[in-house]
Parts: sequence; C-alpha cells; structure tokens
Amino acid sequence: MTDGLSQLAARGRRTREIPPPRNPARSAPVQLTSVPELTTQEEPTAAPAPAVEAPTAEQAEAAETTEAARPATRRGLKPAPEPKARAKAELKVVTVYLEQDDDDFLETITHTGRTSQPKTAVSRSAVVRLALECLHTQMSPEQIVDELRPRGDTPGTGRKHR
Repeated sequence: MTDGLSQLAARGRRTREIPPPRNPARSAPVQLTSVPELTTQEEPTAAPAPAVEAPTAEQAEAAETTEAARPATRRGLKPAPEPKARAKAELKVVTVYLEQDDDDFLETITHTGRTSQPKTAVSRSAVVRLALECLHTQMSPEQIVDELRPRGDTPGTGRKHR
C-alpha cells in the first residue's frame, strides 16, 4: 500500500511543469538616460529659383500659418495640442437612450465616414458631442427645457414602481 504523501507527489508529477522564463526579470532596473530635446532643422533646398519676387506680407503670413498647421511629426516633433482639444480631453462615460430612427441615423453617419474619401473615423460619441456643441451655441438651457416640455411622455423621473 502506498501512503498519502506518495500519492500527492505522484499527482503533482502528472501535471506539466511550467518552464523557466526565457527572459528572466532583472534584479536591478535599467536606468534610462534622458532623451535630448530635438531641435527643428531646416530642410535642405536644391537651388534657389532665379528671378523670384519677394513675398508680400500677406503671403508670408499665409506661409507661416500653413507651416504651423502642417503636422510636426515629419520633423520629429510632437504636434502641439490645440487649447480646445486639451480642455475636452477628459471624457465622461454616460448612457444615452435613443430611438431606433436616431440610432439608424448615427449608424448612417459612421458608415458615411468609413466610405468617404479620405476615410474618417466618426464615432457615435463624436456625433453626439458635435450635436451638443451646436445645441449649446444655439439654445439656452431654458429654451431646451421649454422645447422638451410638451414632448414628455412620463411626468416623473426614475423607474416606475408597481
């Protein structure tokens, strides 16, 4: 007869052993050196064009704005986020209940964004945020409440009690 300890040992040997990791963890973490800030370098030009008129002040301003609007990723820099985009960076998760027609309309918009040229990733949330921004500029909260008051189906809020 075998005892219980030998049975436990035999059971442990029946299962597959986990092999040691191929890349074991380091005992001391690696200290990364700081990355020097990249400076913008002017792109080399071929040869100056002969007999070119000097740009006017308006043309120079337009060139500066287009240079600033050009993505900086080609030059090795991260593009500066716009102030409006920074202010709305943190989004809050909310639940919105839509009727089937409204949901179908949102799906049509996202499909149009996917099939248009150039393709644009348009999410339903982005469409709702755009609609809220437009509504915010066009109507006050009181006007919105006055508009929705006759449409109300139920007089109270919350779930219906039995």
